[in-house]
Amino acid sequence: MIVDEQGRHFKSLRLSVTPYCNFACTYCVDSEGISNHIVEPHLQAKDFANLITAINPFLGLYSIRITGGEPTLYKPLPELIYLLKTLGIPKIHLTTNGALLPGLMTDLKTSGLDSINISIDTIEASIFSKISQRSALSKTLEGIDAAISTGIFVKLNCTVLKGINDSQIVQLIEFAKEQNVIVRFLELMEMGPLFEKNHLSQFMSAKEILSKIEQKYELFEIPRRRSATANYWKTNQGHQFGIIANYSHPFCSDCNRLRLDHTGTLYGCLSNPGGTSLPKAIDNGIDLAEVLSTELGKKQATQFQGSPLSMMAIGG
Repeated sequence: MIVDEQGRHFKSLRLSVTPYCNFACTYCVDSEGISNHIVEPHLQAKDFANLITAINPFLGLYSIRITGGEPTLYKPLPELIYLLKTLGIPKIHLTTNGALLPGLMTDLKTSGLDSINISIDTIEASIFSKISQRSALSKTLEGIDAAISTGIFVKLNCTVLKGINDSQIVQLIEFAKEQNVIVRFLELMEMGPLFEKNHLSQFMSAKEILSKIEQKYELFEIPRRRSATANYWKTNQGHQFGIIANYSHPFCSDCNRLRLDHTGTLYGCLSNPGGTSLPKAIDNGIDLAEVLSTELGKKQATQFQGSPLSMMAIGG
């Protein structure tokens, strides 16, 4: 196992299969990269599987989360999930906006998918359209229903924007409770189009999010698991929710995540945009243990520093 001075190692891989998305969320996207259609992949499913096969002996991955862009635009997605399961990866997860799930859920479940995170920043149509720049709330809600109906494990993600959807925090907790799933609230991250721009006007800290919830509920904090991105709470009425607070409560000190993008480039840390092309490293006979050690060495000691990397290209 490759370990750094802080005892960190890579056990979870974020696999971004496409840089395209069918939404245009204001906190994520610039003027490029939008697609309303299934797009031709940069790498085929077997290519991703071969790359992961090459590095996994050095890592012993416990989980892979497939992201994008929007991964349901990646045509060979069910094939990819199946191939990753055949590699012996214990857990395969998916993060999606949910709009295309109704037509895919049967194939995804059959292929071996273990869980889905679905992004939904509001349950109000007008706010949804303002953030996503799409009138697609009904499609995302249908996607949530489709995922839940298969019996697969589902969580909801909400990126909180002050003055935009912060009025929806309690409503989303109650919606998640009705659906018997957990919702997690994300602090805005300074990435891509937000990098080096003043996003503080819309930034809402974990403390502020909790303050909104405490206006209605008494809260009980749940101890954080090592390497977890989220901290969790329960309300006095049994609602459970999480907050992913990259700035307020950073988790860099025990981060175990490695990223592989749609071109096969490895990134050890979101704060460092200088990745390593895994296909080129393999073709040139470069020691992959050294490559992975170099990427592990790029992790921040304590806190995310912002990045010019686009979240739509590198995934969540």
